[in-house]
Amino acid sequence: PLVFLMSAATHADTSLNGIAIDRNIVYASADGKDLKLDIYWHKALEGPVPLIVWIHGGAWRQGSKENPRVLPMLSEGYAVASIQYRLSQEAIFPAQIHDCKAAIRWLRANALRYGYDPDRIGAWGASAGGHLVALLGTSGDVTELEGTLGVSGVSSRVQAVADWFGPTDFLRMNDVAGTIDHDAPDSPESRL
Repeated sequence: PLVFLMSAATHADTSLNGIAIDRNIVYASADGKDLKLDIYWHKALEGPVPLIVWIHGGAWRQGSKENPRVLPMLSEGYAVASIQYRLSQEAIFPAQIHDCKAAIRWLRANALRYGYDPDRIGAWGASAGGHLVALLGTSGDVTELEGTLGVSGVSSRVQAVADWFGPTDFLRMNDVAGTIDHDAPDSPESRL
C-alpha cells in the first residue's frame, strides 16, 4: 500500500528558474518527532528525471537538510531531495539508517507526483552522510537495517551512491593521525 504523508507546513516555492521546492514534507515520525525532507524538482521537464538524495554530514550529531551541496545538479536535469535524520543525541544506531531508508521509501512511493524516476534514485552524502549512503547502497535486503518507519511495501534500494569521505571502518579511524580520538567514549562514532 502506498501511503502519502504530507505536513501542513509543506509549501511550494518557485523561486529557482523553473524549479519547484517543497519543504518540510513529513516522511515518517519516530519517538514523537516528525522526520522531514525537502524536494527540489522540475515542473516542466518531459519524462521522469533521476533523483539525487542528499544526506548531510555533521558527525551524526549536528547538521541539517538545509542548503544541500548537490543543488547544482538541478541544472543537469536531476531532481534533488534533502533529508533529515535523527541525530546521535536523539537516538543511537541503527536509527539513522532506519530514517534514511524510510525517506527513500517515501520518495519512491511519491515519485510520479514530483516527476522523477522511482527506478533511478541515487544517494549522495558527506562524512556521516557518506557513511549513511554507503549503508544505503550495501544493505538493500538487510532486514535489521530496514526499520519499520513510514511507508511500507516499497523498496528502500538505491541505484547509485556517492560517498564523500564517509567513514567505513570505525575500528581503524585512529590509524590516520588527527585531532580526535575516535576510540574515546565521547567520540562521534562512540556516541552513534
